[in-house]
Amino acid sequence: MKNLLHGSHEAVRAIKANAIGYKSPVFQIRFCLSVFVILFFTLSSHAQTTTDYVDQAFNAGSAKELIKYFNHVTEVKINDVGANYSRAQAEPMLRDFFKQNPPTSFEYIHKGTSPEGLKYNIGIYTTRAKSYRVVLLLKKVNGEYVVDTVNFNED
Repeated sequence: MKNLLHGSHEAVRAIKANAIGYKSPVFQIRFCLSVFVILFFTLSSHAQTTTDYVDQAFNAGSAKELIKYFNHVTEVKINDVGANYSRAQAEPMLRDFFKQNPPTSFEYIHKGTSPEGLKYNIGIYTTRAKSYRVVLLLKKVNGEYVVDTVNFNED
């Protein structure tokens, strides 16, 4: 009987030893690697900026995606004609523009920051028939940059 109890105590010690495996170097290395991998993928998924998303929206010709990154009221001009629009007002206007001028490409040719902290980007929006110089002004609102002005001028 004593051997049987002794054996069960050994089993309990073995179970406890395995349960406290977090002290082992192998566990610590695996844990650190897991944390690193999770952080890497979390940070890399957030690494895209407003500028990147706007680039994707232009390349897709998607007004719906583009206005997601607009300020509540944004100046929109096409060939010097336009005004300040809410997102709801800007979307159909941009949808018509993209429908009449489907993109073949969009790429930034210049990016900069003003002393006041505003970001500006200049890009070329190309269609089959023509191209437009696009000037974007981005403003920081609630910790994130949003498009405050977008001007399309036919080259």
